[in-house]
Amino acid sequence: SKQQQFQAPAQFIIDYRLNERHYGSLQGIVKAEAELGLHGHSPEDVYQWRRSWHAVPPQLNDDDPRRLEEIRKYGAICGEEKIPKSESLQMVAHHRIRPFLEERLTPILDESYNKSKSNKEEGGTALVVAHANSLRALIGVICNIEQQCCEDSDESLRRLEAMKIPTASPLILQYRKTSKKGYYCPVDGLQQGEAKNELPVYPLSTLPLLRRSNRSYPPNESAQALESSLAEETMVMSS
Repeated sequence: SKQQQFQAPAQFIIDYRLNERHYGSLQGIVKAEAELGLHGHSPEDVYQWRRSWHAVPPQLNDDDPRRLEEIRKYGAICGEEKIPKSESLQMVAHHRIRPFLEERLTPILDESYNKSKSNKEEGGTALVVAHANSLRALIGVICNIEQQCCEDSDESLRRLEAMKIPTASPLILQYRKTSKKGYYCPVDGLQQGEAKNELPVYPLSTLPLLRRSNRSYPPNESAQALESSLAEETMVMSS
């Protein structure tokens, strides 16, 4: 049999905004030790800093050797002013992931859609390889997690906070770009109507089911669907 040859992707980019979130003064500490309270923080606080969307770990001081080393390593890449001293998931979503989507990923997918000669109902596909927390932030942005909390309940937020991203196990998230800049419409290819999943993130093994599914929108989503683009983008994520 002929040996399969590696085919490079049409576009391959590296972006510092997909880096792991900054854990502030917890940087470099063994997680298990921190969770046991061996470094002066209560286990309850450490849990909130790790899982919560809003909680911000204690910041690094300006003269902390870890801070100085980060400035030395990353200052020339993103600018010293963009190197955080600590981050919540919300800060990762607002300051890094949303700009990455708007400035880098969405234009690439739009270009792929415009150049496509196949089914125009299917947009571009991107493989995003990043850290678990930056992927959770990405899911939160695409699924409009904060808007859901304002309009309905915080159930989706609690699910996102509890979500564990498996290592090296690709996940699929399909979505549409809306006419409102920076906002997206997640597409649930498996469940519809009242059973629809507000966080439609599925294992790669479900891809055949997603492709065969009926992509029609339930009645309460018709207005949002009219504002969205025709193409469904597909995001394959892996940590």
